Amino acid sequence: MALLYSLLNAEPASLPQRLKINGTTRTDSSSFTAEELNQAGYTGPFQKPSCDPVTQIVVWQGTGYAVLDLADSEIEKRRLEAVKAGADYRGFWRALLSSSVYQTLRAAAAADLGANMLVTELIAALSDAKLGEPNEEIIGSAMQELLEALALPGDEVEALYYALKAYGLYELYPIPGFVEPEPPAPEPALVLEESPVVITDPIDEPIPEEEEEETIVFNSGTTSGGISDGATSAGFIFSGDVIGSAGEDTVIFDLDDD
Repeated sequence: MALLYSLLNAEPASLPQRLKINGTTRTDSSSFTAEELNQAGYTGPFQKPSCDPVTQIVVWQGTGYAVLDLADSEIEKRRLEAVKAGADYRGFWRALLSSSVYQTLRAAAAADLGANMLVTELIAALSDAKLGEPNEEIIGSAMQELLEALALPGDEVEALYYALKAYGLYELYPIPGFVEPEPPAPEPALVLEESPVVITDPIDEPIPEEEEEETIVFNSGTTSGGISDGATSAGFIFSGDVIGSAGEDTVIFDLDDD
């Protein structure tokens, strides 16, 4: 936040870019000493305090700042000023033209001279408001007299309410005798429940046993199982040494029951 200085007890502001001190013009404010600033008529530095802009105000009292509470009437005045600043007459006019309320106003204006005058006055006042020159007293008076004279059906009164509310005009022009609907209750927050994690004990699966192998060694004459080279236990006849044998050969039999 910029430092503020008061010149001859006036409301503080930032130091000027050029300052004449002791007859010399200086432009580097960071080089000014407190004594030099006092010689030039400045006091400070000051820091403007914060406040609640709705209910309070900060004022300069010559030697320092003060935070003052606003009166209730001033708070209400400021609230209405904020409402007026946010009123969207163009949006309301577009909504009114597309509603059945406007058709009812036209029909009433065509059938009755008094209603015709009120409708004409209301439309003229809304036209000025769209151009940035609203006359709240005329608009409010014409609208209230029309509502009392026409006795709009409930659905049209509700449509008028939502149009006024949507474009920030309902606080300026409330509908006589209309009870505002309560705002919908907020939906409860969705709470996602996490599924519990189930931890199961590991299953020990048996390790399959290795199949047994039987080795028969042929030694050109008699096998290690006592089988001669003439015949095997399966009835096969060998006529001599195993062809291609280098002394011993290994034959593996599958002993599965199948």
